[in-house]
Amino acid sequence: MNADKNLFYRGMPLSLTISGSPYNGIITSYERGNILVVKINKVDMKITQVLPNSELMVKLIAEDGNAYVFKSRLKERKIPMLTLSYPEGELQGVKVRKVDRVDVSFWAELKMIKTPGVGSGAQPETIGDANIADMGIGGCKVMTQQALKKGEPVWVEFTYGEKEEPVQLKGIVRSSKPGLYESTYYGLQFCDLGARETEIINKILENPQG
Repeated sequence: MNADKNLFYRGMPLSLTISGSPYNGIITSYERGNILVVKINKVDMKITQVLPNSELMVKLIAEDGNAYVFKSRLKERKIPMLTLSYPEGELQGVKVRKVDRVDVSFWAELKMIKTPGVGSGAQPETIGDANIADMGIGGCKVMTQQALKKGEPVWVEFTYGEKEEPVQLKGIVRSSKPGLYESTYYGLQFCDLGARETEIINKILENPQG
């Protein structure tokens, strides 16, 4: 993937290796072809002593399911913010997502158990709606104006096919990024899928339009 394409986004998680030490962070802003601004999640003596123009390694997993590793240089340090040089040339990704996803556009209801811990019989209740933007056997991406937290379980209910009954897919929120019109994209990892849910997902993979 060329570094000038839409690889990065605000809030994107990544890992850094600086002077042999690992750090995690998120991208807070960037100027394509120029800089990346990263907020790191820990501060230690080593990071406070790193000199400008020091070389570092950046690793991230993009939305295409590929992992990218590239060299960068520290341009400015205002702890916990680091300004890094933008990667040059073409980035070669390594596929880490085991199953490809397909682009879809389904309206869905988002549901959650509003009172966790009340017992196994609690049923998820509607909290809002969403648009399912892609689908795979392992998870999906939804766009919604609802605020979800990483690690939360959420159910996505939608209908695929004119004669099909609604299907509920349970997922765990794993990632987020800004979307259009004050909405947010959330990446969900499916769990507790039954035979019918798996069958519906496979039908969608074969025929994304329904």
